[in-house]
Amino acid sequence: MGTPRSQLKQFERELLAADWKQAGDDVEVKLVPTPSGAETYLLCRSAARKEKEKTIHSRLSASMGKALTGLEKRVRSGKLKHRNKIERRLGAIRARHSRLADLYQTEVVEQQGRMKLDWKIREDRRAWQQACEGAYLLRTNLPPSDPEKLWKSYIQLTEAEAAFRAL
Repeated sequence: MGTPRSQLKQFERELLAADWKQAGDDVEVKLVPTPSGAETYLLCRSAARKEKEKTIHSRLSASMGKALTGLEKRVRSGKLKHRNKIERRLGAIRARHSRLADLYQTEVVEQQGRMKLDWKIREDRRAWQQACEGAYLLRTNLPPSDPEKLWKSYIQLTEAEAAFRAL
């Protein structure tokens, strides 16, 4: 079964390591057994999915950068003067771009009696985002075996499930 994307962080070392096996035309897999042995995780990385996520992140990042720049200009010009209003607008921008919100560090500061919005991209988060692009995690209760066979079994199950839905 698929797992939430947030669980990828637990497998950061395995994700960044180089010992991947080819499972399909554009898919690499890696077996990650748990210490208890009750479950096995299969870390997967797809080139097509990576390109798709890279495009999505690029588009969203440009949109969020444009929104933050616009808010910064309104604050600088004095059109927005109250901290609460600025923070509400900032919250709305972060909500609209929730997939990338943690990629940006934002701060509303007062300088010489005027409000100012400071923002920047967090490079550590960007590096992690790029490492995760195209990666996903599968979980199984089957004993650890050949990662390529586990991935192919998962794909077969998803195809069978799609066929039943179509009926």
